[in-house]
Amino acid sequence: MEEKAWLETILHKSSYDKSISKVLNVSMISAVPEGNNYASEIYRATLDVILRSGRKSRVTLIVKKAHESKEKAKLLEDFSVFKGEIRIYHDILTKFDQLMDDNQDNRDKLWCNMLGYKPYTALVFEDLKAQNFKMADRTQFLDKNHALLVFNSLGRFHGMGHVLLKQGLVSKDDFVPFYLTVDSPVIENMINGGLKELCTVIENDWSEEWKVVAKKLKGDESAIKKLKALFTVPENCFQTICHGDCWTCNMMFKYCPYDEKIPIAVKFVDFQVSHVSSHGFDLLYFLHTSVHPDIRRAQHKELIVEYHRSLKSTLTNYGMEADTPTLDQIWTELKRLQYYALIMNLIILAVTNADEKEAFVLENLNETQNKDAFNPAIFRSDRYKFAVQEELKKWSKDGRIY
Repeated sequence: MEEKAWLETILHKSSYDKSISKVLNVSMISAVPEGNNYASEIYRATLDVILRSGRKSRVTLIVKKAHESKEKAKLLEDFSVFKGEIRIYHDILTKFDQLMDDNQDNRDKLWCNMLGYKPYTALVFEDLKAQNFKMADRTQFLDKNHALLVFNSLGRFHGMGHVLLKQGLVSKDDFVPFYLTVDSPVIENMINGGLKELCTVIENDWSEEWKVVAKKLKGDESAIKKLKALFTVPENCFQTICHGDCWTCNMMFKYCPYDEKIPIAVKFVDFQVSHVSSHGFDLLYFLHTSVHPDIRRAQHKELIVEYHRSLKSTLTNYGMEADTPTLDQIWTELKRLQYYALIMNLIILAVTNADEKEAFVLENLNETQNKDAFNPAIFRSDRYKFAVQEELKKWSKDGRIY
């Protein structure tokens, strides 16, 4: 008992000495380059503080705010992105934390800590940059090492999410509706407007052989209906908590100390559109917006095998190995969702991977059938064409990309 009291005193003193007594000064700068985030404004706050030990120190935090622009704010009203993300961090990810603690899972968490929030306009996070995490260049596709790490990590995240659902600790009702399932002119304008702008560019600027593809793509007037139908998930499909927006700028990497090209850890950020659905949506979104096209085309099976290995290992560790889908079941689901993969590849990748600072004007989605939200230059670049033409040609030939 004497040793217990002594250690308790030491822990209390250590915690007290490191706590903040006073904030002397705060400065804030934008934390992300233009084009890295569309649904919010993100700042890095630097605080000069005095600790209770009397020592001066400096602390950095990430502050995420709703858009001050009334046009942008109104545009996002239908999707409750801030309310949804606050709920994810405050209610859902704390259950992930508890699940790891209860099962003595000592691996690094795949998300950062939220320190506080203001309903429903602002969130404050720990600064992952202070922990040597950094964001990859969104204009460059991710290599195989990055892709393997992300697929491994998605296996872990999806495995834990499935466990929480099966244990009844989380339900689908805990999440706001996924944005692609919401009946909103914004979504119609984003998908249909993007496809129309792409078709115009193909007809005017791509080589002659692609005109027949543009004609077929332009004739596909049911893109929104097809996408929404995919969210009616088959009963035997493996369902979990999906990140929902799993692309390069919504993850941060830590690198090997002796080779900065090798990522050794990843954390997912921006849980504004997380939802419960098929695991396949996250896999295809990441694969078709962020992974280098050569790797995606030649080595996607290896990436899916790594995902399956990680998913099975996680479910086994949490006592639910029997729930692990087979590799064949995963591939069946990915093939069911291949139209989703095609649209993410054609529309979302064009924006996320663009060099142009004004690749996409969010406010213009307010206008009915407005294709001017998309800068046509993003569909003309050689990098974009390299990333989509093979899949587009396959789809045009037989309606499939796998």
